[in-house]
This record gives sequence, structure tokens and C-alpha cells, in this order.
Amino acid sequence: QYINKTNIDNLDFINLGATPPSPTELLSSDNNKLLLELLKRKYDYIFLDCPPVLGLSDTLILSRLSNYNIVVAANKQTKMEQLMDVRKAFMKAKTNITGVILNKVDKKFHKYYSYYGE
Repeated sequence: QYINKTNIDNLDFINLGATPPSPTELLSSDNNKLLLELLKRKYDYIFLDCPPVLGLSDTLILSRLSNYNIVVAANKQTKMEQLMDVRKAFMKAKTNITGVILNKVDKKFHKYYSYYGE
């Protein structure tokens, strides 16, 4: 009942919903682990859109339950020091960063890479 269909074939999503009184406890629960295991049997890929790593433990809790963890950084906004702190947080949580996506990049300035988006 919580899975929503989209107009795109084979793409479903689950809304965020109301914030529970203890989100960290809920994310760490056996029920959440069971839910993710059930979803893994039903879907080829599951994307968990998480809040920023620094300041919240939610993302690090979910990172332990996922196969891949991708950090998204904003070009000319995210500081190298912040990325290093994110790396330390993942290491402390005993989980890995699989990759990094750099968004907000001006295609006109980076002509060498522009063919990817054209």
C-alpha cells in the first residue's frame, strides 16, 4: 500500500511520510532491515535518498544496509574539508563510499566533458 507507481515503466517510489518520534531508532530497527530485504527481492535497484551526512546519523545507519553509497557534492559550494569530514564519518561507521557525484557543474566552462550531456 506504500509503494507508488509512476508514469515510467518499472519505476516505483515510497514517499517519506511523517517524521517518527525516534527516526534513528526506526532506521536501526529489525523491521527496517526486513523491509529493505523484501524490497531487494522485488526490485533490481533501490535508491535511498538520504539527508546530508554531516549532522545526522540517518544516512550512516542506512549506509550500513546498502550495497553502494554515493556522495553528492555541489561544485564550488561543497568544501574539501566537508568531504574529508564525510569520509571520516563513513570510516567511523565502518562503511564505504562507492563514488562521488559532482553536480552544478557549468557545461560551458567544462567543454571537454560537454559531450556527455549532448
